[in-house]
Amino acid sequence: MNIFYFLIIILCLYGIKFSGKNYFADYLSKDKTMAINGIFVLLVFYRHYSQYAETIGGGTII
Repeated sequence: MNIFYFLIIILCLYGIKFSGKNYFADYLSKDKTMAINGIFVLLVFYRHYSQYAETIGGGTII
């Protein structure tokens, strides 16, 4: 399960850009926050999946 979270962190950091000393005036616009919303949706789906995963031999599938 931790491997999945590690992969999500790597995907989040891939292609990250910093603005430097300047800041973006529209940093909370809908276009800028769509990727963050997608990450949280992915985490929620994974959490629901891990709760319903069948156990094999006392451990989970993942």
